[in-house]
Amino acid sequence: MASAYPKDAREALESPIIQGTWESIAYTFDFTDCGVTTITAQSAAVYLDGVDVTSTVMPSGSASVAGLVVTTPKLTGLTAGNIYTMYARVTHDSGQQTELLCRVFARD
Repeated sequence: MASAYPKDAREALESPIIQGTWESIAYTFDFTDCGVTTITAQSAAVYLDGVDVTSTVMPSGSASVAGLVVTTPKLTGLTAGNIYTMYARVTHDSGQQTELLCRVFARD
């Protein structure tokens, strides 16, 4: 899918992603090329038009980490036509914080 907007420097290469409103998918974010060597804490959040909708579209579970890869809880219950911004946030290497993002286009 060709991007219709300029990509943020923190935006995943795969972004944007199209997800059906009927789908329930967990996503992974790889922090290997971000200067991160050890992740000490992680989280995931989803925003719609600047409003945090994490509790609605990621209602269960929490982000997990394996090495330098963060896996989100399943993203579900999206509304067709909306563009969501999903973030994976990590604390690493002596308290530094880094986040990556991916835009998710919801469709029927």
